[in-house]
Amino acid sequence: RVLSSTASNDMMDKTNTPSSSSSSKIVNSKSSQMDISSWEDLEDTLKTLSQESDKREPMITFYRDTNGWCPFCERVWVILRAKNIPYRERQISLFQKPDWYKELVPTTQVPAILLHQTSEEEGAKLNNTRTIVWESLDIMKVLDDAFPLTPQMVFENDSKYVEASEIMDSLGTAGFKYIYSGRNLKNNNTLTAEQEEKQEETIKQSFILALDDLESFLLSTSSSHDDSFSYFALGSKFTAIDAIMIPMLERWRYQMPLSKQFNILEGRPALQRWFETMDSFKPYCERVMGDEYSWVATSSVFARYFSSGEEDCEAMEIIQRSDQRARDLEESFSLPLNQSINNDDNPIEIQFALEAATKVVTNREAIVKDCTNTEPKSQMHIPRATNQDNADLLLRFLTMHLLTNHPLRSIQNIAMEEWSHSFTRNDDTINQRLDMARAAKTIASRLCVPRDMSAPAAKILRAMLYFTAEKLLISSEEGS
Repeated sequence: RVLSSTASNDMMDKTNTPSSSSSSKIVNSKSSQMDISSWEDLEDTLKTLSQESDKREPMITFYRDTNGWCPFCERVWVILRAKNIPYRERQISLFQKPDWYKELVPTTQVPAILLHQTSEEEGAKLNNTRTIVWESLDIMKVLDDAFPLTPQMVFENDSKYVEASEIMDSLGTAGFKYIYSGRNLKNNNTLTAEQEEKQEETIKQSFILALDDLESFLLSTSSSHDDSFSYFALGSKFTAIDAIMIPMLERWRYQMPLSKQFNILEGRPALQRWFETMDSFKPYCERVMGDEYSWVATSSVFARYFSSGEEDCEAMEIIQRSDQRARDLEESFSLPLNQSINNDDNPIEIQFALEAATKVVTNREAIVKDCTNTEPKSQMHIPRATNQDNADLLLRFLTMHLLTNHPLRSIQNIAMEEWSHSFTRNDDTINQRLDMARAAKTIASRLCVPRDMSAPAAKILRAMLYFTAEKLLISSEEGS
């Protein structure tokens, strides 16, 4: 689990250098022209605005999965952020792990961390070796030991900590057995339909009892909370128990109503308060947290992937519920733009708009290809755009507004007459706008949190994408 070396090389992913394209114009009704910046200009602006970001030297390299779905990676991720340790992130494909990673980590699994030589000024123990650590529980212990001046997370000598660990172990076992009970029982050809139903109910009740044990534990620790109104598992402070809880419970909160038609929060006020605390805990909610739409969309993807075809009635029902819930959530994407927006600069909005802009600029070529892909490998039911130039123009237009002091208000204040005469790149302007609107909705639907960006950044980008799509559709109807 821990391997030290004085000669290990830091493994780094290659970063693709984005290409630039020439500027286009928006032509308004008064025949004046408003530039849509080139990628080169947008990169320069982004570089200027990013100068105030965290410039501390990374003390750790954190290796995690590319999709942000690995619950064990999520544990370590939120712990690193809670400790405020500067780290460099390297994403590892679970399906195509590079040979250098297989050589670096004996288990070849994620997560893993590489501790660099550290300095006492950062509150860490001076260490002249480079240490690779794997297994999430071991990583959390090592981080406490290597960074003793940061908030400590693991308390193995505390009876409540031990009790909570045991409760979570039991809940995890019962939960995964319940989730896969339908599929496993159907594969057992020796059971009658009545026996199958009875066993599934027994498994469900075991899960409910384990969930109730967690609720009782959270109620028992409520007296340990101070006036901060924070309801973490062991009291008013975040610990490794919360890091262990959140990856599993986050998924169940959003996916169980779809896959099992079961709400883990119903009748459990202590668990609800815990979620409210976690949802406002910045190290979690500002980057690590997945959002409801992404987990709902993932539920549909997994059900399609593991189903045995249209004759698999259970899978088809999950897909139908998931897709309908996804459509319902898509209708709310533009809500942040329809709600009142503060007239003063909003530093939080600017922070996450800058994150969204960074992701778009860095990954623009992949985004354009994905939203115009005629043979997608996942979410095939989502309509794609057809023209890559339209998608590129759309992304530059959105990025330009993301880099303003008022990203949401900036795009909201564009007059309808300007939308009606914008994006005139060819004679077929109506079809062009329709295609750009389709690209905007596709990108919003394909955006996955936390894989692509944080939940707050995705909320801003999705709002701008859907607002733009709606305005383009309206302008197309008026021009037809």
